[in-house]
Amino acid sequence: KKPGQYLNQELNSVVKKDAEVKTVLIYPDLYEVGFPNIGLQILYHFGNSLDWALCERAFAPDNDARELIIKKKKTLFSLETNTPVSLFDIIGFTLQSELTYTTLLDIIRLSGLPLYSEDRKDPFPLVIAGGPGAFNPSPLSPFIDVFVVGDGEEAFLTLLEVIREAKKERLSKRELLDEIEKRVEGAYIPSRYKEIFDKKGFLREIIRIDGMEKKKTKRALLPSISNYELPVMQLVPNVQVVHEKAQVEIARGCRSGCRFCQAGFIYRPTREQFERITYEKAIETLENTGFEELGFVSLSTSDYSALDSLLETLVPYCEERRVSISLPSLRMDNFTKELALKIAHLRRTGITFAPEAGSERLRRAINKKLDDKAIDNAFQILFSSGWQKVKLYFMIGLPTETDEDIDGIADIMYRALRAAKENLPARMFSRVSIGASISTFVPKAHTPFQWEMQIRFDEALRKRQYLLGKLKKRQFKINFHNPRMAEVEGLISRGDARVATLIEKASEMGAIFDGWKEKFNYDIWWEVAGNYFDHYLRERREDEVLPWSVIDSLVSEDYLKKEKEKAYLAKETVRCFETCRSCGVCSDGICVRTAR
Repeated sequence: KKPGQYLNQELNSVVKKDAEVKTVLIYPDLYEVGFPNIGLQILYHFGNSLDWALCERAFAPDNDARELIIKKKKTLFSLETNTPVSLFDIIGFTLQSELTYTTLLDIIRLSGLPLYSEDRKDPFPLVIAGGPGAFNPSPLSPFIDVFVVGDGEEAFLTLLEVIREAKKERLSKRELLDEIEKRVEGAYIPSRYKEIFDKKGFLREIIRIDGMEKKKTKRALLPSISNYELPVMQLVPNVQVVHEKAQVEIARGCRSGCRFCQAGFIYRPTREQFERITYEKAIETLENTGFEELGFVSLSTSDYSALDSLLETLVPYCEERRVSISLPSLRMDNFTKELALKIAHLRRTGITFAPEAGSERLRRAINKKLDDKAIDNAFQILFSSGWQKVKLYFMIGLPTETDEDIDGIADIMYRALRAAKENLPARMFSRVSIGASISTFVPKAHTPFQWEMQIRFDEALRKRQYLLGKLKKRQFKINFHNPRMAEVEGLISRGDARVATLIEKASEMGAIFDGWKEKFNYDIWWEVAGNYFDHYLRERREDEVLPWSVIDSLVSEDYLKKEKEKAYLAKETVRCFETCRSCGVCSDGICVRTAR
């Protein structure tokens, strides 16, 4: 299927004959999912910008190609030069979703390498992983040589330099890991730690086994995202992928502080790209790729301080070339008529908002800072500007949620429908579509809700049926994420090193591509994990040792605990730009983002 996903010679791909340091970057999913990942493209650009280094890519083969590789006794190869993955110096995985972990293990097997780090005696290839998943390294700790936690740009370049020197000096694997731990910011070496459990199976402590002083690994933090060149020679795929667009990162981090959002905590503080650089890179990227869509990358696009003036200059350029602009993560409370009209000039693919919760009380509890008046105002602006499609994101199972909060989800949907009817002519109203994507809340590490319980399948199903009973209009398009998939995600994301065995067994039994609902097989996970779900999805005590406590996200635990207390009081915390919240990320009262 889609043989183009295994071919090379994509537009703007880089092919080098040889280099001192060779890296293969792998997104542990199919080409069509992993290809657009902006982090992968940034590192690909950085690695190939060095005369003495090369970067290639690989993805998980689909089932038919996988069977062919096994049948012909081949191993997984890179896209650019068909080089076996095992022949690279660095195999770098990006961990964007816990549901890719079984596929990651399958990729290591297909590469012909031992699965466990301790069985890979030679220093190369070194198996490295980064991305959001690295903030809880425990579930993959036996398989990964090095986790790089936090912003990857500087860490990756330093890592390449360390590898270059290590090859010249012919360092052993132990000596190489010593150098990486010493010199690479955010580097965590899992083989040097051991988890100790009590008789009841609870994690008691995490010890350092090599005699060195135990310290938390601080995440790598870039004070500014303007210090490095954004990739403008972005890759253009050979086959259709999930997001086909030119991408420009306009900001990293988010100032909102939503208590459920891991990204909002692990990417603090907010750092913006200069407007001039954003404009120039957007134009260059569009010219170099021919994409028909431009996407701004950030956690909250409408928070970008120069958005209005940026669109003022970009819209005429894009309109002339029939290029659409996608604005993900728009906030309803700062959605304006001017913004709606500016992007209405381009192709209308619909607007997406994320109220997250149905009631004002619950939104205060999760620190969403969005009242009903702002929601209604956003709907009025949207439909009075001629838009006919809106998609809303909600979660069920949030801490303190009741059925009244579920009622609020339905109420928001009906209010959107009323606003459409009031503001659109009858012929346009007949084509109105109001979508809702509803997922089950998964408590994540390094957030105020990291100690919370995750609801189970039966309760998620009850909430789903309760909500569906209240939504009876044909204009409503409801999509529920599979709560069984959420259970597996929660099992892994909240897991310790014992979960590694479960991931390994599930992968061996065929549970790969777990992020695809048509490929996901919960029966395998139930057979492998069983009652482990109860242990890992339960509520945690605040004095309990957490598997991810070896990682310092720079946000203090005391701050997270205070935020949890405020959630139960339904008290909000102000945004970063309004006042310092003393979360611990910024030193001496000066926010790092001011170094933009």
